[in-house]
Amino acid sequence: MLSFFSGINQSSLFVIMLLILSVGCQKYSKGKSADLEIQGGDAGIVDAKDDTVDLNFSSSLIPGTGAKDVVDVVFRNVGNADLEILSIELLDFNLESEGSSAKNQYVRIEWLGFEPLIGFPRSIKSANAESWKIQIVYQPEGIDNNAATLKIVSDDPDRPVSYVTLKPYACIPGAWLNPPSDTFYNATPTNPETKTFKIENQGTCEFTVDKIEAMSTSSVFTLHQDFINGQKVDTTDAPGYAPAKFRVTYQPNSNSAADTMTYAIYTSDPNNNPIYLSVGTKVEGCGYELSYSTQSQGFLDFTLVENGTKTLTVNVLNNGPSTFSIVTGGINFSQDPDGTHYSWDLCLPQADGSEMCDLKPPVALAEGKSLDIKVTYKPATVDGLNTNLEVDYSCGGKHSFLIPAYGGDPKPCFDLAPGSGDSPNPIQFSGPKGEERLRNLVIYNCGNKDLTLTKVEIHDDFYPNDPSEYWTVINAPTGDVVIPVGGLHVLELLMKVTDNNSKVGGTLFMKHLDKNGVEIDAVGIDLQGIIDPLGTKPIADCGSAADYVGAKVGVPLLLSAANSQPGSEGLYEKGYLWYLLQKPAGSNVILNGAPSTPGRTVIPDTAGKYKFGLQVHGMSGDFLYSDEVTVEVDVAP
Repeated sequence: MLSFFSGINQSSLFVIMLLILSVGCQKYSKGKSADLEIQGGDAGIVDAKDDTVDLNFSSSLIPGTGAKDVVDVVFRNVGNADLEILSIELLDFNLESEGSSAKNQYVRIEWLGFEPLIGFPRSIKSANAESWKIQIVYQPEGIDNNAATLKIVSDDPDRPVSYVTLKPYACIPGAWLNPPSDTFYNATPTNPETKTFKIENQGTCEFTVDKIEAMSTSSVFTLHQDFINGQKVDTTDAPGYAPAKFRVTYQPNSNSAADTMTYAIYTSDPNNNPIYLSVGTKVEGCGYELSYSTQSQGFLDFTLVENGTKTLTVNVLNNGPSTFSIVTGGINFSQDPDGTHYSWDLCLPQADGSEMCDLKPPVALAEGKSLDIKVTYKPATVDGLNTNLEVDYSCGGKHSFLIPAYGGDPKPCFDLAPGSGDSPNPIQFSGPKGEERLRNLVIYNCGNKDLTLTKVEIHDDFYPNDPSEYWTVINAPTGDVVIPVGGLHVLELLMKVTDNNSKVGGTLFMKHLDKNGVEIDAVGIDLQGIIDPLGTKPIADCGSAADYVGAKVGVPLLLSAANSQPGSEGLYEKGYLWYLLQKPAGSNVILNGAPSTPGRTVIPDTAGKYKFGLQVHGMSGDFLYSDEVTVEVDVAP
């Protein structure tokens, strides 16, 4: 007969349900037999005849921090004959009681010196003369709510097969600012206006609010902090729950002032830190112009540089009325983060014609003022390097722009959206069982030579050699796809799940040619399927064509998703995913990157029609994504 010990360890990071099933049960009234006893943790005996035993463990484990929890599992033999454990394994799929879901990817066995490939069967002497221990480790690097099932096969005659179902419980703080931004409409020099903001928790465990910092100095905005740094914000269902509150007062210097301010709220939530609050006034506005010598080509041209260095200057002019500020750490080269090929210097023109250089952000420009970003290219390899100059700035909110930079021999460049070629965003499909769900994947050629896509295929998790059962590429190429310089190609992906799985996973694989015509692998893209989700999805809103009337070539175009609506999981402040689905021939514009704030800035380089896509996602649970919405913008010369 199988007995089960189990323990509750308050520092543990698991919720463990022990489910003991018998296979081929036999009864013996006489003679000797083995009797397996299992101990999980360090508490007392649990009646092995119970169908299920729930062990609840408290947890404060945050995914992605490297923290882990370890639970001892000890096997003993209390029978009067020696026992043999024939095998122990974590199943790829959980039991039916857990919806036959895939195993939690962050749970593993530590064998503590035992070699499972050669060590089974493992004998345990009778009469509790010895014990054997393994450990179950849970170390989440991301969100995975599935259980994991440990299967034990022994020669215990009463219960030769036993299952232990482990339910990891990860702490997911959900720092959220309410409202995420605001505008002052009624303030005057003699009648200041004050607005209140709440730092709420929409997650599953507490976090701390460490500090709030203004991103620039101001004589018209005043911060009133109604909490002490380090204050804990518990979950909304905790007794006595209260958000952390602060206030901002605006008192303009004139009745027609146009002022903006950005605050950074620092918390212990690693997934949303800092939170940025942008406040402005009813007459705020932001306009700037970029100019550089090779602007007609759409990129910074260093292609003829073989030796030595070359410097090109990008001038930024603030047309106002708001202050334009390059933020701290706001100048980067995406493909050259270590500055091997590219470097920059920031200069302010002076009234006498000279320049003040070697400046470090943050640097602010008043209306009518300009600055120079001097980009220097020094080829560190024969092939050179293509990259993007990426600039993050604050001007009525936090935004960014990028300019391609090409160095060395012409070469193709593979990039994509959602996400980017270096760090693709998972593509999530959610909806009712049996319903077709569509998503778009955009491939960009960010280089200065044609990009050839040679292979596109999808495989389901756990079946890497078989065609996908759940996903289809609707417009799958039958041969090579050549994407011209500056061009894009959209892959239409369809998911349909008709079985009883509540979650499915897969990977999209692609290959393309490098500059020498050698086929190379692109990074795999994670596909996530959620069937009949329990929560409601957020609703994305990217505006209509009427909101972008007057767009012109060379003039920054601010895309806004500020009217998007949260679902049952809220709306993550940095959960806005923009991308470009269509653009005029000859355009080099690319729009991609990780989910960010509601506003994104693009600078159209060619007259014609641009089609932008947007998705937004929640901030807890399944992090549900909205359906895609699009807007078409006509850009004049």
